[in-house]
Amino acid sequence: MPCWFVLPVSVGLLLTACGGPPSDEDVPSPNDVDVQVAPNRATLSVPVVSIACAQAQYEVNCSSSVTGGVPPYTYYWGERVYLYLTNRTYSFPFHTGGAESLFPCTYPGGGTAGQDIDPRVYVIDSTGVRSATTSAGWYSCM
Repeated sequence: MPCWFVLPVSVGLLLTACGGPPSDEDVPSPNDVDVQVAPNRATLSVPVVSIACAQAQYEVNCSSSVTGGVPPYTYYWGERVYLYLTNRTYSFPFHTGGAESLFPCTYPGGGTAGQDIDPRVYVIDSTGVRSATTSAGWYSCM
């Protein structure tokens, strides 16, 4: 009788008639499996970036460090600027750079109007995995 022919029999009998599930003898035990780890293989993980900044009179200097992921990293720096003159926050596009970046205390039209800046950074590792964006927090440029 073919296995596709349906009879009112129990599932156990049908499985047995069609070859059934593999017996315990057919399934390898964990001790039978030979697992080898490739030497010097990097553990894949999401990169995590941290940022530290120091403020000078007319600029904020930031540096970042990365853990996880696969080097080399591509750094993307951006910032948010709060202008007291307009009472608005502006987000500027991210641009590539190195592990350090300088943020001048000037607004797009020039000058040093009262403003706060929030430097931000994220990285993409060599496998294309992106970190979360990390903020340095607000620095006052008065």
